[in-house]
Amino acid sequence: RLPGRDRRVPRIRHGHVHVILNGDTISGYQKDGVACRNTNTSCYVQSSTVTGVGASPYQGANGVEIYGAGIGSVTGTTVTANSYTAGGAGNQATGLLLLDDGTLNVTGNTLSGNDINAYLGSDGSGPHENSWTFSQNIVTGATDGVAGGESGYGNGVDVDGPVNLDVTISQNTVKNSASGGIVL
Repeated sequence: RLPGRDRRVPRIRHGHVHVILNGDTISGYQKDGVACRNTNTSCYVQSSTVTGVGASPYQGANGVEIYGAGIGSVTGTTVTANSYTAGGAGNQATGLLLLDDGTLNVTGNTLSGNDINAYLGSDGSGPHENSWTFSQNIVTGATDGVAGGESGYGNGVDVDGPVNLDVTISQNTVKNSASGGIVL
């Protein structure tokens, strides 16, 4: 248990890093619970629990961020309580922030109480994109804690801007989102 500390994967300039987080409990972080950010990284988060601080006006936290990784996988993990109340376009807190990755596998997770429970996005600047799979997840209670509501907050699953990408979304339970269930 690592209260108040982020789990960051070290940046490697040359070579390849293969990281497995298995059975970890991460809570009380400021910005990212787990952050994997490197093209030469294979990042696997398995059977872990990642809990944010809940509704916060200070910054939009991310439970698990995999950005620009060659391979990303989140399986059997619970991610909750990442919510930003100060608003502003693009400032949402996310349970899973998966952006510009090569191959992604997101299977068998429980995501709840995040502004966006899962964000899968690409602008084409990451490693060569292969297939992304989002399946058998339980996604509930995406939040919009901004006074009067804020556009872009409260989506269960948000798939944004894939470029030449094969995305499979199957066998998920998505319910009780403040805005959209699955937004493409």
